[in-house]
Amino acid sequence: MTIQSALFPAEDNMITVNGTQACVQCAAATRFLDKRDVPYEFIDLDENQAKLAALRADGFQQIPVIETPSERFTGFNPNRLEKAVAEVRAVTATQGVAVAAPGRGVS
Repeated sequence: MTIQSALFPAEDNMITVNGTQACVQCAAATRFLDKRDVPYEFIDLDENQAKLAALRADGFQQIPVIETPSERFTGFNPNRLEKAVAEVRAVTATQGVAVAAPGRGVS
């Protein structure tokens, strides 16, 4: 597993799941977030080669690569995802931002 601090604080305070439609761990991560009604963006790396190249350049070698407001990590890790969910909810609550319905975002 690779873990990195976020290079820049996330402006949108969302979670991004970078993966592919055929990836079992990617599907597990998105199901996890769906069940918790947390908004996230799913970037399909089969369709976004530039993002794939950027992640590889940053040293990531497996998917999913999950980006939270404070860190980036690989693999389906329920503990880290739960921490990210709490972080997103705390930030949106303090900013008075309504949390939108979850779903797959831009690919």
